[in-house]
Amino acid sequence: MKKTLLFLAVFLCANYSVFAGGEHMAKPYVGTPEFERLKTLAGSWKGKHIESDGKESDVNVEYSVSSNGSILVEKLAPGTPHEMISIYRDKKGKAAFTHYCAIGNQPEMDLISSSEKEMKFDFSPSNNLIDPAKDEHMHALTLNFDGNDKLTQTWKYFKGGAQAGETVITLTRQNS
Repeated sequence: MKKTLLFLAVFLCANYSVFAGGEHMAKPYVGTPEFERLKTLAGSWKGKHIESDGKESDVNVEYSVSSNGSILVEKLAPGTPHEMISIYRDKKGKAAFTHYCAIGNQPEMDLISSSEKEMKFDFSPSNNLIDPAKDEHMHALTLNFDGNDKLTQTWKYFKGGAQAGETVITLTRQNS
């Protein structure tokens, strides 16, 4: 029994450094330039949510880097019944994300183009949860960057295989 406890104590002490930031920790993840740019969004943002019909409401968005720098978590309308989460990551050498939508599905989108001021994502062909010809879903996202502290998201919503709406969210950084 003493040998077992001694072994367990040594094992736990030796492995503690892995979880407590010791020398065995993996180096922080460094991704594609596009993903690294997305990570600069970390912080709190406030702005306006404008639907296709012109209905406008206030919105908060929180971005945080997690999993040793390998994902960016976006919380849209955090703490509300309509909170939605998107998880951005690198996928096969390109930025991509999965959107956990308030309508109960999880469309996946891949980066299709990027410039200094804009990133465009479109519905992923590897998406196996949604039939884009039938299921209602968010289908595309364009991010427009206006400096470090202004961001516009333009979401395209599909229903029955065609675009059925567009939502624009204009945001200003509150803190980083």
